[in-house]
Amino acid sequence: MKKTLVLCLLLVCSAFSYVKAAMADTTVLLDAVEVSGKLSPGPSHMAKSTFQTARLFNEQLHVLKDVSVMVPNLYLPDYGSRMTSATYVRGMGARMDQPVLGMLVDGLPIFNKNVFDGRVGDLVGITVLRGPQSTLFGRNTMGGVISLQTLSPRDYQGTRVRVGYANAQTLDAQISHYRQLDDQQFVSFSGYGGRSDGLFTNTYDNRAIDAYVEAGARMRLERVEARKEWVNNLSFSWLDQTGYPYRQWENGQLAPIRYNEETDYRRLTLNEGFTAAWQIDDHRLTSATTYQFSSDRMRLDQDFTALDYFTILQGQHDHLLNEDLTVLTGRRSDWVRLTGLNVFLRHLATTAPVTFKRYGIEQLILANANRGLQQSMPGAEIQISDSSFVLASDFQQPSLGAALYHQSTFKRGDWLLTAGMRLDFELAHLQYINASALHYRFTMTMPG
Repeated sequence: MKKTLVLCLLLVCSAFSYVKAAMADTTVLLDAVEVSGKLSPGPSHMAKSTFQTARLFNEQLHVLKDVSVMVPNLYLPDYGSRMTSATYVRGMGARMDQPVLGMLVDGLPIFNKNVFDGRVGDLVGITVLRGPQSTLFGRNTMGGVISLQTLSPRDYQGTRVRVGYANAQTLDAQISHYRQLDDQQFVSFSGYGGRSDGLFTNTYDNRAIDAYVEAGARMRLERVEARKEWVNNLSFSWLDQTGYPYRQWENGQLAPIRYNEETDYRRLTLNEGFTAAWQIDDHRLTSATTYQFSSDRMRLDQDFTALDYFTILQGQHDHLLNEDLTVLTGRRSDWVRLTGLNVFLRHLATTAPVTFKRYGIEQLILANANRGLQQSMPGAEIQISDSSFVLASDFQQPSLGAALYHQSTFKRGDWLLTAGMRLDFELAHLQYINASALHYRFTMTMPG
């Protein structure tokens, strides 16, 4: 049984009263609801799961995968590293392709699914909407949306410290500080770090397979005036982990983890989000600007054996700039209107060279090629003199898009009708370069 020791220290005079109040809360007003207007409470029959302060504190939820065990029809499996952040909702989903579930942090969208599996500290609310949400949130939300809300310095001032220790020498620590600068400005800083020796071992060289070291920081600055407000969120994270504790199924049983090449995953992310809102009579205008950068590298023994077949070293650099403008009208009337404009620019560069080792060259390439060649040209043979060669694959994927959308909600007594429409335009370009250099010889025996 995994035994975990978690020590929570709230280093403020009002610490215990804060926790007591948090445990008693049954409703939390998320800032994202007020700022974007998109995550409205909705009709009572909407397939929605909400986790608020009390339950998050009790369950010690800090990563997205912890939520999947408590949300119906939601499955977030662990595929060996934090790169493969697959999401499945109501049976829909893909392991490697684009997700069917969108993700928001403090009302700002996260576009790259490779960073879904990350740490978000000081959570105060999680909302999971199951079912198509494409009208308001666009691409990759066919299965729903997950919204994460973190603690605001407007709601709490003080210092929080959390330390956890578990087996496999797993250590986790986080410190956060929240303060009010003046009557209108609030600021918060937080940082975390963690490490683990891992629970799985590669029997080939006794290396840990799922060890990791991670760190990150976050700064939030808010300003509130009579009819306008703005919030700026800046965060970064760094992760270095070994991964992929895969075992082969042989003769009706699982073989031990045993492969001869290093496998690991590294990731660096930087997110900057600025949200501003203005209240003009019955209209609420909101602007949300996001810049996201991620750089990651995956090293993988693709055959997962102790033999020298082939390996891959995949690296990605992703830049994205997104702007979302919304106008919300009639929040206190029987006709609520939300109109929005979304524009984004993205550039994704990927390198994925595959290195064929000598055993792979002989068994996968030469053996098959010469077997087929012998059938049509007896005596002919292909020879490759290299002990290894690299098959390079480089991808450049710039894209841009724009969308105009509208949703209206009508209330008539106990009846509620919601209708919406969205017009999307997207332009994508793919440049693919594939090349390899190797030394080979083709010999042929002429028929006598």
